[in-house]
Amino acid sequence: FSSEQEAPHSPGQPHGFDADSEAKHATMAQPISDCQVLLAGGMGMGAYQSLKSYNIEPFITDVENIDEAVKRYLAGNLPNLMGRLH
Repeated sequence: FSSEQEAPHSPGQPHGFDADSEAKHATMAQPISDCQVLLAGGMGMGAYQSLKSYNIEPFITDVENIDEAVKRYLAGNLPNLMGRLH
């Protein structure tokens, strides 16, 4: 979601944790609720926490080719780039 689509948040309130954002995250997580892992290039902390609440492990990577990312993940050599969370 772009910043234009996100609801404003109060100073000191973490980004992506307002009711509108949580509803959007639930809409994204529900269709993949049977998955154990989600490989992604980045996401906000609210989306990350929402996925965790569905017992989905968000795994942040800079590998753009999904086949390569999956191979590296399964081999245990895909770093989880948590610094890409915003």
